[in-house]
Parts: sequence; structure tokens; C-alpha cells
Amino acid sequence: MKKEDSKNNKKKILIVTAFPTHGAGSGALITTQAKSYVENGDEVVIITGNNRTDFDKLDGVRYHVVPFTAETENPEKIEGQCPFNYLMFTTHTESTANFWNASLSQIEEYNKTFEKAIREEVNKFHPDIIHAQHNWLTSSICNNFNKPVALTIHGTDLMGYIKAGEKLEKVQKQITERKKQLEKSGDRKGLSNIKGVEEIYKRATSKAEIMRELKEAIKSKKIDITKAELGELIDLYDAKTLYELYRREAEKSAKQSERIIVISDAQEQQFNELFPGNEERVRLLENGYDAKVFYQDKDVKREDIIPELIGQENADYNDMVLFVGKFADFKGIDALLDAAKIYEEDSDRKGKKIETIIVGSGVLDDKLRKQAETLQLEHTHFVGRKNHSEICKLQNLAEVSLIPSRNEPFGLVVIEGTSCGHPVIATNSGGIPGILNVDKEDLSDKSKSYVTKLGVLIPPLPDRPDELDDQAKEKLDEITTLYSRIDNQDQKMAFIKEKAQELGIKEDTLNVYLNAYMRTVNALSNSVIDICDKKLEFNNDEIAQYTENTYSQEVIRDKLLGIFDEAQEEHQKKRSEEQK
Repeated sequence: MKKEDSKNNKKKILIVTAFPTHGAGSGALITTQAKSYVENGDEVVIITGNNRTDFDKLDGVRYHVVPFTAETENPEKIEGQCPFNYLMFTTHTESTANFWNASLSQIEEYNKTFEKAIREEVNKFHPDIIHAQHNWLTSSICNNFNKPVALTIHGTDLMGYIKAGEKLEKVQKQITERKKQLEKSGDRKGLSNIKGVEEIYKRATSKAEIMRELKEAIKSKKIDITKAELGELIDLYDAKTLYELYRREAEKSAKQSERIIVISDAQEQQFNELFPGNEERVRLLENGYDAKVFYQDKDVKREDIIPELIGQENADYNDMVLFVGKFADFKGIDALLDAAKIYEEDSDRKGKKIETIIVGSGVLDDKLRKQAETLQLEHTHFVGRKNHSEICKLQNLAEVSLIPSRNEPFGLVVIEGTSCGHPVIATNSGGIPGILNVDKEDLSDKSKSYVTKLGVLIPPLPDRPDELDDQAKEKLDEITTLYSRIDNQDQKMAFIKEKAQELGIKEDTLNVYLNAYMRTVNALSNSVIDICDKKLEFNNDEIAQYTENTYSQEVIRDKLLGIFDEAQEEHQKKRSEEQK
């Protein structure tokens, strides 16, 4: 099939996502893509995980909800719903459940529920192509139905694969240490018990079967163990089985999908490193945005939006900067708040005012508001979630968007901001440089900032020290905010000495981390100040036009349909070879 015939070859497209089509970047992207397919005359069905049925839906698209249970006081009753919320890699605005605190039996139910939904739509809708989202459990299931599959990598799935490997390694180490201790103490019964449990987990195909065989083994005295010891082993081997499942299914999905779509150069490199041997089926295609929703609108007036949003007393400002996104750790909002303290004080000294508006919500809401209170921010406002129309108006009023992400796979909010005609300040990490670095400059020196036609790339935020557990990392975040307010060098060194002892890490380790963190914070605040003071100027009309020409969904859609053609051809080729 020729690529130029794609527009005339109308398709039946089944989009499969484990998450809602709202509240996060991947959901917004799916909605934008589906809308463009319908406008093109294609038929679309979306299988989507959700805990409610009253979400916004596109005309011309049929939605098949895989139902979960909301964490609200009176959750919606949906037929066939799983008795837990939909699972995330990090968090969602309407779910704190994730793959890392799910039980083995919950994952079994999760997979069965999605498999049932996909089978129903394959038999009812008869799709030409399945467009699977995230290289994980549901994308693996999509490959079970003898249909061509195009898989889009979103980044959180790659982080999930890495995290599952780290957790698996930790569990395996615990099991090995337990065996060594039993060998050292000469506890043959204990070793025999572990061996018996291991064998059951290896041959059983479900949690129910595992528990049934364990009960029989204990009854027949093949396993002679206390209830407490058995509970510990079950926890260990459940975790081991779960993390092995995550890794295995992601590897299967990567190997069997006919086409794999990555959204940035950095993501392509990471995918190929994690899943070698699949390079020929990988296609780089950046995300698109809906140019009918996000666009430059010079008629938007401050007085129509701002007083109602943050109060009339805050509407008299010189410049407004904007953050839009979910409140997840990788978004780097903590660094934004520390930077806001610096540029607020700078503007106050000049008799000016910079207002910071933070749009979004999430599990970190309380933590971030507490940090803002600790910093005594006077012109920073959390305004909650807003719809796309409201966000577009805010983006047209903003001088600049701030995107200090620790690791942003692509950054849809980047092009949504530039499409409204303003620059962005973002970290030089993940997929963001691929968007902002229009002239393909050398960005290898991560210690400096780079000014491009679309904004400013600042040094990336450092990774937190590996030796810290989750609780210590929470403490570290509090330490960074306190450290950001210290000016005296002697006081800084005394502070580092004290806090390194509290955290149980070397002073040098903490010093290196805090200096790298502050490098990002200072670069962010300095860039905001330079843009608001007009020391750094951009052509906003050119920014908006470049974004539309490069990233509007109409442009991306035709490229996607071409990749779907390739997937169908690849699938047909495999079937022909199998029949020989």
C-alpha cells in the first residue's frame, strides 16, 4: 500500500489505554488523536480504564470503559468493576493506586478484565489496527488477537520497566540473604520450606492455585512452617512473581508489536537500550496538539479571567508565569516554588510584581502547598484543574510557561504553551530538548542554560542519592527548600554537615546534590527575571506559527496513519510466512 493512499484508506482504529482519557498527558494525547481520526473519516473505539462514566467524550467515538472503583466516599457503581482503582505508574488526579502497591491477585483480575474488553471489541468492532498505549500489561494483551498492533511508548512505561527491575533485584537479594542465613545456621527445615514454596510458585498459574497448593503442602507436611514465616515467604514470592510478570509482559509487547512509536530521540535511545533487537520496527514520531483548542488569541483580556481566578487584589501585576500539569514528583514543581521565591523577591525590590499561576492537582497537592507556605510565597496561586479552554486563555495571558521536569518523555504542555505564542523555560532532559532545540545545537553541557527560538533550556534537576529510602527522600525535599533560603557560605556548610548526619549520607554527597539542585533553581529564576525584564525577548508570533506548522495534529495524524499502514503490512507478511 502506498503512503500517499493513506488518506483515502479509511481505517477502523481500536485505541487501548489502561488509563482515563483525561487528567494526564497521555489521555489528552489520545483524545486529540481520536478527534483527528474522526475528522479524517476513520472509525474509532477507545478502550479506557476509568472509575466513572461521566467523563467528557468526543462525538463520533465509542468508548468502552474498563471499570474500576473510585477512592471517593460514594463511588459510582459500574457493572463488572474491579474492587480497586485503576493503576498508575506514578499517580493520577483521580487515583492514588499504582502498580507498586497492587497485589498479585489484583493484577490477575486487572489483566482478565482488560483481556475481556479487548476480545469483545476485536469480535464486535473488527479493527484494522490496534493502537496500544504504553509498553506494559495491556499492550501485551493486545498482541493475543491476531491483529496488527502499533504501540506508542509514553516514557512512564520505560520508567516502570526499570523500576520493576530494581524492585525484582531487591526481592531476589532478600531471598538470597534468607537462604544464606538458613544455610549458615544449619536450618535444613527452613531451606526445605523455601524450596517447596519456590516450586509451587514456579508451576502455579494463578494466586488461587498457589494458595491451594500451599495449603495442600502444609496439610501433607511437605512444608512445615509457622504462619508468620509462611506470610513472609508469600510476601517475598508474590513480589518476585509480580515484578517478573511486569518485565516479561513488557518484553513480549516490545517483541510482538508490529510497530513501536517513540516520541523523542532520547526515548528512542532508551527504548532500544532496554529492549534490544526491536530497532527495525521503531518509528520516531513526536506528539501533536489540537490547533483548534490551543492557539494564539490576542483578544483574551486579563480582566475577564484573572480577578475571578485569583482575586481582584492580585489582578494588578506586571507579568504572569504559568505551570500546567499533574502534581507528580517528576514534574519538578518543588524546584519551581523555590525559584518563585527568588524571582518574587527580585521583582518586589524593583517595585514590580510577577504572579505565578499553578494549574493542576494530584497526590502532592498538600506537600506543595505546605512548601509554598514555608517559603512565604505571596504571588503564587494554586488554582486546581482547569479545562482546555481555560488553560488556553491563561497561556495567552502568560509571559512564559515553566516546565522544570525531572524527566519528561515528551512534554505535550510544551507545544500547547508555544502554540499560544509564548516561550517556555524547561529542563534540558528527556524529550523536551528535541522540541525546543530547533537549530539542533550541541546541548551536551548540562551545567549551562541555552536560549533557543522557542524558549530556554536550563540545567536538569539532579537525581536524589540512591542510598536514600523513600522517607529520607521526603526529608531531603524539605532540606532543599531550607537550603535555598541560606545565603551565607559558612551557614551553608554547617547546614550540610548537620543534615548529612540526619540523612545518614556523606557531606560531599549532599553538597553535590544541593549545588546541582540550586543550579537548576537559579537558572529557572534568572530566566524568568530576564524574560519579564525584557532582557531576553522572543518573537511570539513566530513561536506560534512554528508550533502549528510542526506539531498540529493534522500534520501528525497523516504520519501516524502511514505507520499504521506499515503495521498492517508487517502483520500480513507475518501471517503469510506462518501459512507457508
